[in-house]
Amino acid sequence: MLILLLQMGMCFSGAMLKTLFFDIDDTLFDHYNSMQAAFERIYHQTPEFQTRPLPEMHALHKKVLEEVHDLYVIPRLMTLHEARKKRFEILLEQCGTTNGTLAERLKDDYRTTFLESRILLEGTEKLLADLKGKVKIGVISNNSIEEQTEKLQTLGIYDFIDVWVMSGEFGFGKPDPRIYQIALERAGCAAHEAMMIGDDHAKDVEAAQKAGIRAIWLNRFGHPAPSPDVTQITSLADLYALEELQGLLSATEPKR
Repeated sequence: MLILLLQMGMCFSGAMLKTLFFDIDDTLFDHYNSMQAAFERIYHQTPEFQTRPLPEMHALHKKVLEEVHDLYVIPRLMTLHEARKKRFEILLEQCGTTNGTLAERLKDDYRTTFLESRILLEGTEKLLADLKGKVKIGVISNNSIEEQTEKLQTLGIYDFIDVWVMSGEFGFGKPDPRIYQIALERAGCAAHEAMMIGDDHAKDVEAAQKAGIRAIWLNRFGHPAPSPDVTQITSLADLYALEELQGLLSATEPKR
């Protein structure tokens, strides 16, 4: 296997890699952990939810969260505050209850625990530190710039990021191809000079590939691959073993 080390980057398919784009939630930040911890707390405090088993309610909450975010937050039809309350109104309705006051309280209680339990995915800080200065590091997220800026500042990785592209700026987000074109323009690179890493196969992998960007699927939970040729990893540490990135990371391979 031939690995061509370059002073300022690495080469694959005849092109130097100039920018690595990352999704944020469940790629750098462990959104799943905070979501599970926060929902479990309010589930045990809410008799209306306990008409269904906790795993069933976890799955329903995740589904409603994603639907409300895609339908209302990304196109800027609701603020994050309004969407968070809407999410719990829908969940209560699914359990046979209509109670706006309770939805408001659940929103606040959930948010408190969510913030208290925020952590990075294992290896995030080391990976970004090892990449810093070798390529541009970008983030592409379906969220507001305020929400994600505060999050990465609190988690200690804000200063690693060179390029920010948030759906909240535009009223559209992934998988809309325009978000990837904006990301490439801000990074000052061509599609073949970039790579995207994310946990959502449709939004982070397929959409990036349609924009001509090489993509890596972070599949932490072992979901079936939608296509046999997708490049997937189960943790950020796996990036150190990827042929395409060894020119950047071989000297800083983590101990296992």
